Amino acid sequence: MQAHDTILALSRSSYHVTESIFRAGIGDPFRLPRMDLRRAVLSVLCYADVGSNPSSELFAWVRDVLRRHGTGDSIQCESVCYEIARFDDRSPTLSSRRNEPADR
Repeated sequence: MQAHDTILALSRSSYHVTESIFRAGIGDPFRLPRMDLRRAVLSVLCYADVGSNPSSELFAWVRDVLRRHGTGDSIQCESVCYEIARFDDRSPTLSSRRNEPADR
């Protein structure tokens, strides 16, 4: 959560921050019959390598977190994506995506 706080603390006179929230329901990865697929999905969900030899403590923690966000056989996921643009030093408007001066 520190990254979110850092982004939200950016000066609004210097940066334009656009937040997008994505929500999706997925099947419970612990029900996948293939262990390699289960580990791959869990790694994506955890933003960490669950790898070929995860500790039982890690698996228990992940299972607990997913159960808190589950409804029956599915997991409700939510992700936040930020688009951050810095205002041009010469102008209080945003520069274009091609790095052209904003006053052109």
